[in-house]
Amino acid sequence: MVFGLVLLFSILSGFYFRSLWLLLAPLALGSAAAAVILVNGHGLGDTPIIFLVILATLAMGGGRIMRGRWPCSAGEVETPD
Repeated sequence: MVFGLVLLFSILSGFYFRSLWLLLAPLALGSAAAAVILVNGHGLGDTPIIFLVILATLAMGGGRIMRGRWPCSAGEVETPD
């Protein structure tokens, strides 16, 4: 369930936002979550943080690709000549 929500949110944010800097957001969030876990004294062995960071980054890239393929998403409407 959580992975599906991360995937959906990542695709939609990659589709909606234009900035390429957004692709660094999963890395920043994953680093912050790992730091919080380490500060609390727990190990990172049982957490899927790396998997979630990779999944979210790839999904955001997929959303950016979908944005480029649909002309209506960029505000451009093709009209026949």
